[in-house]
Amino acid sequence: MLKERIAKIIEENGVKSMRQLSEILGVNYDVFHRNIKENKITGDIVMAFAQSQRIKCDLNFLLRDDFRMEEPSATYELSNDRKLDIAIRLIEEVKSKL
Repeated sequence: MLKERIAKIIEENGVKSMRQLSEILGVNYDVFHRNIKENKITGDIVMAFAQSQRIKCDLNFLLRDDFRMEEPSATYELSNDRKLDIAIRLIEEVKSKL
C-alpha cells in the first residue's frame, strides 16, 4: 500500500513526519495526507517527489505495486538545464521583491 511506501521514504530520508515530508515537497498537507490515506497518488505528488532536491526516492518504488527492493534502482535527478531554469526563476523572484 502507498501508506507503507511513504513511511519507508520518510524513514530512509530522515524525515520526522508526514507533515514535514509534505512541507519539504511543497504540497498541501491535508490533501497529501488524504490522498495517501485513500491510497491515491496524484500527478502533483509524483512531480513533487521527482523535483525534490532533498527527498531521494525511486519513483518505481513509489508508483509500482509490484516493485521489489532488490531491483536495481534508478536515480532521478533534475537535468542541469532544469536546475538552471529553477535557479533563474528563483533569482528573478528575489529581484522582484527588492
